[in-house]
Amino acid sequence: YEANKSFQLDWATRKRKNPDKYFKFMNRYYYYDHRNLDFRAWWINRALEMLDNEHIDGVFVDGICATPNRRGYGKGYEQAY
Repeated sequence: YEANKSFQLDWATRKRKNPDKYFKFMNRYYYYDHRNLDFRAWWINRALEMLDNEHIDGVFVDGICATPNRRGYGKGYEQAY
């Protein structure tokens, strides 16, 4: 995705039992760590940039992280998501 070009690895969700590893969707895209305030600001700004396009009338947010994998996320992740 175009927006991911400016994504920072520090904003990715690390595995709780193996913090040197990251969760990835389809082994390609990092799962976002919604606990990180810098990530949240980045995400909001990307969504606002999309809404500046006159051909776009909304932003779809998929619940990818609403899966059983959440058990492996760090403490506080579910509340932030």
